[in-house]
Amino acid sequence: MATNSPSVECNVERGGSDVESDNSEVPNKVAEKNPFSEPWEDSDLILVVEDEKFHVHRQILSIHSPVFKVMLNSQFTEATAKEIPLPGKKTEEMLDFLKLLYLKEKEGITCE
Repeated sequence: MATNSPSVECNVERGGSDVESDNSEVPNKVAEKNPFSEPWEDSDLILVVEDEKFHVHRQILSIHSPVFKVMLNSQFTEATAKEIPLPGKKTEEMLDFLKLLYLKEKEGITCE
């Protein structure tokens, strides 16, 4: 099991949420490497969105999302699942959501 945190280079412009990638030939940020694609720091859940895997922590999701809190702490099958498919969700949106939770990416802040 890997023990490193996801590493992402990002620039957030004031008034926008564009993330610059090291690969200038790829304009779509979904095409960048997903920093949640591998297990890390005791991640204990995999979210699957459009065939992309996101290794996350149940507790982090439960703290920040009332939907995940109910889903992961109830009698739903997701409460004990190791992998949860999220049909109808977009990979880019999930990546943005997780970056907000884990990387504290905010408007006007550059993280490198």
